[in-house]
Amino acid sequence: MNDLKFNLRPYLESDASVLSNFMSLGYGAAIGEPGIYSIETWNKFRTQFSAEKTIVIEKGLKTVEGGYVGIKNYNLPSRRAEVQMFCWSNNDDKTISDKNTLNCILDWCFLTLGLNKVTISVLDNNRILSLLEGAGFVSEGTKKNSVQVGDQMLDVTIMGLVSGARVR
Repeated sequence: MNDLKFNLRPYLESDASVLSNFMSLGYGAAIGEPGIYSIETWNKFRTQFSAEKTIVIEKGLKTVEGGYVGIKNYNLPSRRAEVQMFCWSNNDDKTISDKNTLNCILDWCFLTLGLNKVTISVLDNNRILSLLEGAGFVSEGTKKNSVQVGDQMLDVTIMGLVSGARVR
């Protein structure tokens, strides 16, 4: 049996190198908008977030960075925020599930930050849609042709989750 512990730690500048490397090699599973990021592009992208964390996974004596989560459009009165998540551990270690990583992120959003609702934009062809639906997210609409990936214009589904509807 694998004893995994998921934690969030403050984002470090050295994480930019790790994240952009994994994304550039195609290992990153982007939950939300995908992309291959240089360190400069990644640091520019990060400026829109008001809070961010790095996901750290402890497996026995080994500790690995497992992903990134950022919060933007934080609305204090209604306790809502838009979440951007990147997970990159699952491709190297099949024992670390995306579901566990997502639960770690949602714990931070709902339990630590006290959010009432989180939303996320997900490309329609992203494999993570079913994972989000399994956690209780529901579609709140589609933005047609809103993201360009290569020569293609892709649709984005806006997914929302209120804290009381969360499924573990």
